[in-house]
Amino acid sequence: MNPGESGTDGGNGGDAVALSNADVTSNEAYATGGNGGDGGVGVLPGGSQGAGGNGGGASATATTVNPGGGATASARATGGTGGNAGFVGELGAGGGAGGAATASASTEAAGGNADSRSEAYGGTGGAGYGVGHVGGEGGIATAFADAVQNSADGGVYAQAWQFGGAGGIGFAGADGGSGAESVMTNATTATGLAFNTTLNSYGAGGAGGDTAGGGNGGRGGDATTVLSFSKDGDSQTFNSARADATGGTGGSTNDGGLGGQGGNAGVDLDMVASGLDHWLTATGTATGGASGRSTSGNGLAGGSATSSVSVMSEKSERRWFQYDSASSSAFGGKGGDASGPGFAGGVGGTASASASAVSDGYAAATASQIGGAGGDGRNGARGGDGAASIMTNAVAATSPFGINLAQNAYGGAGGASDSQGGRGGDATSSLTLDMGTAASDVFASVYAAGGAGGTTFGNPLSIDGDGGDATALVDVTALNTTSATVYAQARGGSAGNVFYSGGSDEADGSATANARLTMGADNAYGAVSANAYSGTACLGCGSNTGNSADALAEVVGATGGYAAANSTSAGSSGYVEANSYATVASPATAVTHSSVGTAVTPGVFGLLAGTAVSKAVLAPTGPDFGTATQTFGYGLFEAAYGGIGETAGQYRGSASFSFLTTLGEGLYLDFLTSRALETAFDTLTFSLTLGALNLNETFSDLASFQSFFDADHFLGNGDGGFQTVFVSYTYTSLFQGSGFGFDYRLANGPRVEVNPVPLPGGFVLLLGALLSGVLMARGRKAARGDGALLRAA
Repeated sequence: MNPGESGTDGGNGGDAVALSNADVTSNEAYATGGNGGDGGVGVLPGGSQGAGGNGGGASATATTVNPGGGATASARATGGTGGNAGFVGELGAGGGAGGAATASASTEAAGGNADSRSEAYGGTGGAGYGVGHVGGEGGIATAFADAVQNSADGGVYAQAWQFGGAGGIGFAGADGGSGAESVMTNATTATGLAFNTTLNSYGAGGAGGDTAGGGNGGRGGDATTVLSFSKDGDSQTFNSARADATGGTGGSTNDGGLGGQGGNAGVDLDMVASGLDHWLTATGTATGGASGRSTSGNGLAGGSATSSVSVMSEKSERRWFQYDSASSSAFGGKGGDASGPGFAGGVGGTASASASAVSDGYAAATASQIGGAGGDGRNGARGGDGAASIMTNAVAATSPFGINLAQNAYGGAGGASDSQGGRGGDATSSLTLDMGTAASDVFASVYAAGGAGGTTFGNPLSIDGDGGDATALVDVTALNTTSATVYAQARGGSAGNVFYSGGSDEADGSATANARLTMGADNAYGAVSANAYSGTACLGCGSNTGNSADALAEVVGATGGYAAANSTSAGSSGYVEANSYATVASPATAVTHSSVGTAVTPGVFGLLAGTAVSKAVLAPTGPDFGTATQTFGYGLFEAAYGGIGETAGQYRGSASFSFLTTLGEGLYLDFLTSRALETAFDTLTFSLTLGALNLNETFSDLASFQSFFDADHFLGNGDGGFQTVFVSYTYTSLFQGSGFGFDYRLANGPRVEVNPVPLPGGFVLLLGALLSGVLMARGRKAARGDGALLRAA
């Protein structure tokens, strides 16, 4: 070649076709397209390189028909790789596109299994060269599987996987090629009389091409998977379907340029059955692609993910033993990394998941969505924020026998950084359910977890990321239901770790969990639990700012059965739990409220008929509790007789406190206020356990409790570790209108070095301390005020 001549373009790869349909029980077909030729080299000066040739296409088809038994067919097709642009020349050139791939498998059986499997892989694009040019696009992949079963004793399996081809690399200023998208619409089908049916459709977008020497990364391919299934007839069948979609990863850059966007992912799965006995199980998962690394700008947001799954089974007869379920999950893609001061990693991709189930047997619906993590920051760039995850009534179910609902939201983690970590994403899971006239059993659960803050490293001035807040709320009304369980849990995200001396620690995420159940049927049994845990302190540093945790659980209107409520909270200062339980003939209510680090006003009693209340607060705040180190915990118990028709009005409650003490302090029980209605109670039992200390006191009148109430109670000295105090109460009364409540605190005070004198029930009276006036110096009675015992007629 002479100077100034350009290289020629590479030739296209050859196509490949494979067919297999022999009259046997099993057939396989494989096809691979030829690779495209590389572009020619240009002669300098003036000559330009040639473009790469396209990869060849591939088509594989396998078909098996067996009228006397099982049949298997497998097909796999792989597109050819696109050719690279010539690497020498002045103007540059583009890479060749990856070859397309199509795979199809089909079976027909009469007994045994009809098993069809297909795989399709799009070819990778060729490398591009030079500014203004692009790596080749990834090849399109298409997979299809069909199975027919002509015997009621046989099974059916139809499974298809397709992977879009990756984009080609960009060199010397060329952009990376785009990954191929994946689109699957009813790519797996099954028909006939099969006793057992399994469908599986999986599609993935191709990765975007990376770059070297400048240029922007290629975009990851989107992925969409749609699958519908229907079944009818009166024979019993078991049917499951799964649909998955994964967005392609965006291309990354090394020497300047922006990373490619991660591909989005979407799933839509629907199963319908009519007839006698058809069990349905549907599972859908969508995963957004991670965005690529940027080296001269902010990282891009991660790919989004959306998943919707539903089942509907209408049986000719109601079947209590049948179970139909829908499960849906969505994962947002990770944000792209960033490099350099003034830049930030990309935010995590958003996620959305929903599930519904309608059945004449039992119905279950589960939806989980996970926000994408923020991209990392390097060389002075800030970490990206994790995506928030917000779910509101994302699950639904209908059944004459029972429903099971689970709704889970997770905030994305903040990106790591050597300057400032990204913030964890907030998470909110809120579910409101009204059962109307339905009498089916209910289990409803909501969960929320804030994302962890981004970790920092390698810089004495670095700042870790805050943990995300978490809120879990569930409110169920089931007036005709006889058995219901409701559960809410929230976990705040932990602040990031700092792996360098002198770095700054940020706040853990707060947590709030509220669960409420309203009932009205005779002989109703209701149980509610709410748990809140603030984010934990960072590993090895211990100086993160703890945040509040608050849990509220209540059961209202359980009649002739029981109402039980539980709440727990945990934070950097310890753990606290409250329980209440009412078992009566008339409508009963049980309420618990536990929290960490929240404000408290003592002496607030409701004393509502038929209600048991237990509250427990660790490290309470407010003017009645002094500084944070003066009061370890606060508790309240109250109960009021529910009225006419009860043969035994019994209400129970408990509280558990776990907290850290030091060697220089003592632990005291201070009763604060109380309130009585009418005769107050028939019997009241108060129990307290702390290590070897085991108190159990029963009171049959108000005067005996008053005497106990007014005494000073020393529990022991701190031992420099965690102490766990368990307090329980049992209240009984048969007098209409009676009720009683009291509150107390667990407080620190002077350490006492004299030998204690045991008193009945396990409490001790420190004679030496009293003589020296130590207890009086604590000012306990001044703290709670005179006239602590209140009486209401």
